[in-house]
Amino acid sequence: MTEKEYHTETDDGMKKFTSDGKVKMLSTEADVNQKLSSIIGEKFIEYRKKFEAASNFQLETEFPLYIQIELHQICNLKCPMCSIGHPDENQKYVSDDKMSWETYKKVILECEKYGCPSMNPQGINEPLLTPDFEKYIKFASINNISNNSKKFQNDCEYMYKTKTYERIKIFQNQDIDNISYINGIFVEPIINIINKIDWNKIISTAIPANFHGDLQPENIIVSKDNTVFLIDWRESFGTDLNIGDLYYDLSKLYHGLLINGTIVKEKKFSVNIENNQAKISYLSKDNLIEFNKKLELFCQNHQIEYNHVKLLGILHYVNIAEFYMKTEPEYSKFIFLLGKLLMSEYLNKLEK
Repeated sequence: MTEKEYHTETDDGMKKFTSDGKVKMLSTEADVNQKLSSIIGEKFIEYRKKFEAASNFQLETEFPLYIQIELHQICNLKCPMCSIGHPDENQKYVSDDKMSWETYKKVILECEKYGCPSMNPQGINEPLLTPDFEKYIKFASINNISNNSKKFQNDCEYMYKTKTYERIKIFQNQDIDNISYINGIFVEPIINIINKIDWNKIISTAIPANFHGDLQPENIIVSKDNTVFLIDWRESFGTDLNIGDLYYDLSKLYHGLLINGTIVKEKKFSVNIENNQAKISYLSKDNLIEFNKKLELFCQNHQIEYNHVKLLGILHYVNIAEFYMKTEPEYSKFIFLLGKLLMSEYLNKLEK
């Protein structure tokens, strides 16, 4: 929030915000600029200062600080202040034309070239009616039409790639990593398997979102009135206290549906190792199998890559094996071998 912005309260408790003493915004919560400043940090604060200065004709920039893009002029509402809501104006000013994907990319890349920090995909339209809308937002984010996209990518690289390479070191060149066959499937040493993962795709596919960090069934509580409570939140995603990857949470859910806490506590899994071969097995609960089908359907209905959720879920098994080496050594072996087996099968399918 800039120095000029201030707020007062109305008689009914509403907060009134303004930056110029003319246009006033009412809210029951904190000012949106204050909220975003606390999340994004100094870059957003500096952006708002420049935006206010430009709005008051005190600053002239080489390129706009903010662009508004209308991908189309389609809306399912007829608001009284909008031309779509008035037949005469609608016919005169509203078009059926749609911006092509190539034109959109060209605009975004020009914005990146000049360092434009902000974009709004809405004008006289409802942008959420755009097919593959996520694709448009992601392209803008990847190409730095965001105050923090590089930081998010760095956090993703740390959470997925850096942590994985650090945590597999303890297993490398050990007897358990020299096992060549798991349930009759050939597996390479863990470093060879991990080196085949497309880390750039993992980072570029990531979707910034509010995060939980350990979204397993055990951390989801549903009350009698169907109110949902989430417990045991993680404190950060990399260096970020507020934003994580949507796929991270969904993959945690996947990994908890395949192997849940009850299976671990009741030791309903087995590991048998002979020479360089291993056989592993575990109990699969019918309700968790059904929930996993629902998760896959949810992903399909929301244009989320279920196979990517699956990949990251498998990666969690490899990552957590280290933590159980002293307290639950048998489970550590099991989860490490399961991770190697599932990752090998996943990557083998990609190669075909």
